Parts: sequence; structure tokens; C-alpha cells
Amino acid sequence: MGIEMLAMFAVSLGDVGSTVHAEGLALEFGLERVLARGATGVRVRVDSTDLVRLVSGETSSPSPDIEGMAERLRQLTRRFDPFDLRWARSTHVTRRGDGALSADALAKIGSGVLRPRALPAGVKVEKWAAER
Repeated sequence: MGIEMLAMFAVSLGDVGSTVHAEGLALEFGLERVLARGATGVRVRVDSTDLVRLVSGETSSPSPDIEGMAERLRQLTRRFDPFDLRWARSTHVTRRGDGALSADALAKIGSGVLRPRALPAGVKVEKWAAER
């Protein structure tokens, strides 16, 4: 069985206090979307070691908002078998080697920093309000 990219989203999260909080909210958004599409197992790569440690329970956060998000993520991850979350080096490029938009580019589109003339096919921009 191969790996299939289900979707790419640029999500507007509003104001968040830190990059790990923003990355965690984006992960929460993505996991909810793949669950809704019927995925049973996922492999996720993020460029934040702090996020990996929070989700694994290896560390906790003094921030109630971030710790609440981390707990929601831990609950979500239990719904996947297998669930594989790993750190991957960020290249901070606009496109990945396969031509898809990078996570950085999607984040910039979602925040309004990057406004491409036309979005590539398959990219959706959504506003999302997490429980924060």
C-alpha cells in the first residue's frame, strides 16, 4: 500500500502566540480532515521538534493554550493505526521536490503574507477556529 496525499490546505488560524502553537493547530486541522476522509493511518512530517515532543507526551507546556492543544492532538492521534509523527528538516522553499506547495508556502498563503495570483489546483484556503 502506497502513500497518498489527500489534500493541501492554507488555513487562516488568526492570532496565535507562538510558532509551535500555530504548527500544532495546523496539525490538528489536518488530522481532523484526514479522519473525515476515512483515513485509518497517517504519516506526518513536521519541522518542529517541540511539536513532536509535545504530541508524544515527552514534554509539556507551561501555556494552558498549548497544553490543551497538545492534549487534543494526543487524543486525535489515538484514532489512527498506525500514527507516525516525525521531525523533518525544513527547507523553507515554496515548492517541494514533487512540485507541491511547501508547508511554509501554505502557511504564508493562509496568513495572507503570500497572495499568489492563482492558487494551484487542489489548494483550498479556509478560515478555521480551533478550541485554542
